[in-house]
This record gives sequence, C-alpha cells and structure tokens, in this order.
Amino acid sequence: MEGQDTNSTIIDGFKSPRLTGDQLKAKDNVYSANQTGSIVYVTAATNSPSVKTINVTDIGYYYFDGAVWKSLATPTSCGTVVGYSALVYGNTVAWTADNSNNTFDISQGNGSLE
Repeated sequence: MEGQDTNSTIIDGFKSPRLTGDQLKAKDNVYSANQTGSIVYVTAATNSPSVKTINVTDIGYYYFDGAVWKSLATPTSCGTVVGYSALVYGNTVAWTADNSNNTFDISQGNGSLE
C-alpha cells in the first residue's frame, strides 16, 4: 500500500476490521499464534471477557500478541519508581517517596544528563 500524496481526492490509510468486543470474543477459537500481529478496531468493550479478550475494555485499536488482545492506546502513565530504581519511558517520571528520604536523583550512566 502506498499513499497518494500528490492526489488530494484519494483517501490514504487503511481501515482495520471493526468489531464489538463481544464479536471479537466469539472468534477466540480462530485466533492462535499464527495470527500474531493482527489488528482490529473495537467499537464497544467486551461485556463478559474471555482469557483472550480480557484487555478489551474500551473502544480503540487492539493487536493480537499470539495469546491475548492488547490495546494500542498510549498509556496514561509511565510507571512508578519505588526506592532507588531507574525508569526510562517517554518523558514522564513518577515516584513514591516516604518520609525518611525525599530526594530525587536524575542521572544517566556516568551520572550526567545529556
């Protein structure tokens, strides 16, 4: 598939199959490791999820990892650092501090940021 960047009258992009979460769940028996990487657009969450559709909790794009469907949505948080740990993910760092030590150290490798 190639985009038609010089033709403004042609729609570019691809449209994934659109299913409800329950319709996707009904297809559990046809999705196996051979379908790893499949992408669908879910129009409604699964009402009674199965093992494969346990993560289908909202409208949006999902991909099949060979065992379960996973959301392609951007996470709303990057994670949490508890204690002296390193976290590298996007541009946000969150941590939990206790009353005894509320220091925050930002360093990279040799102790400096580049």
